[in-house]
Amino acid sequence: MVRQIPSHAKICEGETVEFKADDDTKSGKRAFKMRAYTGAPVTTMFGPMIVDLDGMRIGRQKKPIDQNHDASRIVGYSRSIKRDDGELHIDGAVIDKLDAGREVALAADNGFPWQASMVFDIDKVEELADDETRKVNGRDFSGGMVVTKSRLRGSSFVPYGADSDTSSIVLGHNDDGLVEVECSNKETDMADKKETDPALSAQDVAKLKAEAADSAVEKERGKLAALKTAFPDRLEFAVTQFEKGHTVEQAKAALCDVVVQEQAADKEALAELKKQNAELSQKVDAYTTDGHMGVTTKLGGGDKPDTSKMGPIELARHNWAHNVEGCTDEFESYESYEMFVVDDERHKAEAAERS
Repeated sequence: MVRQIPSHAKICEGETVEFKADDDTKSGKRAFKMRAYTGAPVTTMFGPMIVDLDGMRIGRQKKPIDQNHDASRIVGYSRSIKRDDGELHIDGAVIDKLDAGREVALAADNGFPWQASMVFDIDKVEELADDETRKVNGRDFSGGMVVTKSRLRGSSFVPYGADSDTSSIVLGHNDDGLVEVECSNKETDMADKKETDPALSAQDVAKLKAEAADSAVEKERGKLAALKTAFPDRLEFAVTQFEKGHTVEQAKAALCDVVVQEQAADKEALAELKKQNAELSQKVDAYTTDGHMGVTTKLGGGDKPDTSKMGPIELARHNWAHNVEGCTDEFESYESYEMFVVDDERHKAEAAERS
C-alpha cells in the first residue's frame, strides 16, 4: 500500500532562543540566535522521521520570523541561515517597532524562555526498511522515514514547544496537501504499488485531527499569554479580549474605546460633583438657621425684606432674628420669641386697663 503524509510540517526544539544586543544600537532591533533544528530524528504518528538538511532548500537568507505561527504577528526576520555540523542555525533580528517584536523582546528580558519552531514543506520522503541504515545529518538512522527533499519556509517564536531534551513535530492538516512516502527498496516499492490507496485511513485522520487540536490549543495559549503581557494591569480586560478572539492590536484599539468611555464617565461624575458643590455653597451663602426658633431667615444676597408690610408678630420675629438695633435688650431676657409675645400681650392688656 502506498502511504501518504501531510506535506507541511513544524519541528519545535526544546532549547531556549538566545537574545543579545544588536551591533547597531540605533537600529531599533534586537539580535537573536536559534538552533532551529538539531538534525535529530523526531517521532510522528507514522513512525520515526528525520529531515535531511542536505536536501533542504533554504532559498533567500532573509525570511519572516513570526510568533506562534501567526503570519499576522511578525516578530522580525532572519539574517543568516546556515547548516552547521548536521544542525540548522538561524541568526536574526527582532524589530522592536513591531508590536509582536516588542512583546517577544519584553518577555525575554523578563526571563521568558521562548523556543524555536522550524516551518518547512516536505517535497520527498523515503521509508527505510527495519534493517536498513543511512547516514543522515552526520548520524546513523535506521528503519524510519527520511525527508530527502524539503523547503524551509521560516521559523517562529513559540511559548510551548518541546521539553528541553527532546524535539517535537506537528504535521499539517489533510487539506494542506499530501506527499507520497516512497520505499527505498525498489522491489518492495513495485509490489506495494499493486494495491494503492491515496487516502489516509480513518485512524490516521483522527490522529492528525488530534495533533491539529493540540497545535490549536498551543496557539490559543500563546495568544492569551501575549494579551496578559500586553495588559498586565488589566488582566480581566485581557481575558475578555481573548474570549472575543481579538489579537493584541485589536485589544489595544478596544482599550482606547474603553479609556474614552471611562474618561467621559469620570468627566460626567466630576461635573455632577461640581454642580452639587455649587448648590451647597449657594445655600450656605444664602441661608442660615436660627438656633432658638428654628426659623430660616435670609441674610442678604438679594432684595431686603420690606418691614413696613409686616404684621406685628412677623415684624417682631424679624427683629428677633436679625437683632435689630434697639430690640436686642428688650428680647434677650426671653428664651424665645413666643415667650416675649405672650408677655408683651399681657403688658399691653394691663396698660389698657389702667388707662
